[in-house]
Order: sequence, then structure tokens, then C-alpha cells
Amino acid sequence: MYTTNLPVIPFPHINAKSEYSRNNISSFPTVLVIDSDLNTVGYLNNFFENRNFNVLKANSYSEAMDKCKESKIDLVISEFLLGDHSCLEITMLIRKLIPDIRVIIMSANEDLLSEKDALNFNADYFLTKPLQSDRLCGIIENCLNHSESFS
Repeated sequence: MYTTNLPVIPFPHINAKSEYSRNNISSFPTVLVIDSDLNTVGYLNNFFENRNFNVLKANSYSEAMDKCKESKIDLVISEFLLGDHSCLEITMLIRKLIPDIRVIIMSANEDLLSEKDALNFNADYFLTKPLQSDRLCGIIENCLNHSESFS
């Protein structure tokens, strides 16, 4: 199992005094992590679970599309290249299924894609790997605060 020493940085909508409880897991936001790199998936799984998110994982285009059709998803974080599909294609197709979804694209190769390119394809944010937990927290907070799908 992948482990990491992530600082626990709570989000305002999920804290000890909030209306959310582990007994009502469906009230927690759901994130879909799309990446074929098991280290990144493990890191993000721990990151989100430590912050009371429901985490769905997909390591292929078809698996990601199935998860989007089957589940209520509030946020997608995806590797830019996934097999023979780019995240830009996946983002456009996911937004057809869930128009108000928030999408974060990540890549280890800064030269492959710029933040401007990602935003031109309807992604909300672009992150470079290795991921920085404080920046990721801020971006997720922005995504959920501006999301119509999370209530």
C-alpha cells in the first residue's frame, strides 16, 4: 500500500463542526482520479481520503467514462496522457455527461501542455507533478466553492 506523510489541511466544508459525518458518506464530495501511475493514484487516494472525500479511481479512458456514467462525481483529477487518449479529449467528453463538473489536469511534463492549453480545453486547473499538497488543497477548495454540482 502506498503511504505518505501528508499534512491534514481541512477544507471549510468538511471539519469537525460541519454537517458531514462518516455515517452519511454520500454527503461527502466525490473525486474521480484518472491516472495509470499507481504511485500518483496512491498519493491522491490518501490525500483525498484523509480529507473525507469519496475516491473513485480509473486507470483507463473507458473505465473513467464508466465511472462518470455510474456515479455522482464532483471533481475529476486526471493525468494529461492516458493511453491513446489525451485528458483534453476526456475532459470534453466528461463535460458532455456532467456539464458543471470541475476538472484538474496534471502532467509530469510541463513542456507537453501549458496551463493556457488546458484551460482552452475546458479544464479548470493544470498542475505539474510532483504534486504539492498545499497548492492542491487551494485548487480543490476553489473547485468545490465554485461547483454547482456539490451541495
